[in-house]
Amino acid sequence: MDLVPYVRRHWKLVLGVTVLGVLGGLVAAFLITPMYRSEVVLFPTLTNSVSKALLADQRTTGDDLMAVGEEKDLEHLLQMLRSVTIRERTVERFDLYTVYGIDEEVEYPKAELIGIFDDQVTFRKTRFNSVEVEVLDQDPERAAGMANFICDQVDTVWREMQHQRLNSALELLDAQLEISKVELHGLTDSLRALQRLGVHDYESQAERFNEYIGAAIVKNDQRALKELEERFAGLSEIGGPYIVLSEQVIKWSWRINELRAKRDLVRAELDSRVPFKFVVDRAQVMDKPARPIRWLVVLIGGLSGLILALCLLIIQTNLSKLSSQHGR
Repeated sequence: MDLVPYVRRHWKLVLGVTVLGVLGGLVAAFLITPMYRSEVVLFPTLTNSVSKALLADQRTTGDDLMAVGEEKDLEHLLQMLRSVTIRERTVERFDLYTVYGIDEEVEYPKAELIGIFDDQVTFRKTRFNSVEVEVLDQDPERAAGMANFICDQVDTVWREMQHQRLNSALELLDAQLEISKVELHGLTDSLRALQRLGVHDYESQAERFNEYIGAAIVKNDQRALKELEERFAGLSEIGGPYIVLSEQVIKWSWRINELRAKRDLVRAELDSRVPFKFVVDRAQVMDKPARPIRWLVVLIGGLSGLILALCLLIIQTNLSKLSSQHGR
């Protein structure tokens, strides 16, 4: 069907309906509540461990504290941003039940809140391996405040999770350290008891006895040889336990040093205030609403009016044809 002749014939109708659509769009554009957008751009860090990055042994390679995280680190950051804990703290901090006009006495207030929250607070992974936190709100200051608050809560919640594990690890290390100290103290007391019997350095003493015995044999000094052999027999009797105890003291001393080093690393993590993400841009208070785009609303209204006018013409034309056919 060629609509051009009909449009020319009924151009006033088409123009009128289109103008009505434009006016309707114009009214709607100013009636729709303006929404302001605030954004925060974050990069994940490669490591969240200060001890691993800064206090690593020289023989090992620690992670770069300033390195940007990889894909898995990005997914961890997204999971943290989408966590229930951060959402609930944001709801409480900004009283979103009141802001969104939700009656907490209705049947499913939380479900309604989550639906609105998920529509107005979004987390998007960018092609630059960063995360964009976007908040829409009627109040530009609240939009910026929510975006920055969510950003800051990443460090807070992550640190709380980390501290739960680190405190348990610290308790375990302290307990093991006390056990090791008690064990070392007992071994040291036993070693001192042997030292009071005359054993101070078994290997050196045994070497000197062998030298003296050799000299007595060369001189054929039987009295000195007998005396040295008796003393060496006594030394040999307690020499074995002395060696075992000495090795155990060294072993437990090394264990205590290792436990202390691990405890120092855990304490360094507990005291750390290094952030778990890089903030590229913090949210700013915007002076121009992101929604609605008024010219687009007016354009859609005008196009809707034009389409409606064309549909009316088609319907009118078809009805006229049907009437003509029945008239015959």
